Amino acid sequence: MSLWCFVIQINCIHCVSLHKESRSLTTVPLLQKCVCNEKCHVLRGRRFSDSRYEVLDRAIAAPDTVVLFPSNTAVDLCRLPQQPICANGAALIVIDGTWSQARGLFAHNEFLHKLRQIKLSQTGCSEYVIRTQPNEASLSTLESVAYALTWLDASPPLYEQLVRPLRMLCQYQLDHGAVVHHSKEHINHKSRRQQSDDEDNGCHDDKDTTKTIEVLYPKTCL
Repeated sequence: MSLWCFVIQINCIHCVSLHKESRSLTTVPLLQKCVCNEKCHVLRGRRFSDSRYEVLDRAIAAPDTVVLFPSNTAVDLCRLPQQPICANGAALIVIDGTWSQARGLFAHNEFLHKLRQIKLSQTGCSEYVIRTQPNEASLSTLESVAYALTWLDASPPLYEQLVRPLRMLCQYQLDHGAVVHHSKEHINHKSRRQQSDDEDNGCHDDKDTTKTIEVLYPKTCL
């Protein structure tokens, strides 16, 4: 892999209850295990400056460095030439966090606006099946990085090398009691379809039934 990879993360505060600590579902630790240390850097914070991160400063200065973020000016990854980017210090910068956190981090770090932004569009469903995704097109950070690096590095085998451990992790969890999580989009669509089927079949809720009874039989007669 010739391209550097930078993952910038929000500083996360774990919610602690009296019984247990919330579990972290980020795939970044797995990504770090799949990519050699000198090629993958994880920076945590909310605001990033050149003076704090010299290695990030070098990546920003490289003309071919890109930011994986679906901004209004982002270019579809598939529109870029599929050839290795070997410019000195060129990097893929990825924002890790919830969509709300990612948007906030992008907004508050202006240096990201000056770099070319890319987005993913032609991808399959996430293989991170033990976590609920917002919609059918959403991917985990590891999968997003795998798609981007595979294209930018022009190395098709790279995707499988990065995603295989995630796939194995999910299968292990499923074998030990975990269940497949569908996206919120899928769940909402299924709920609306079920509601539509119930209406077509003449099903009514209790409230509607009570109103019908009151019309047919006044309360004084019940």
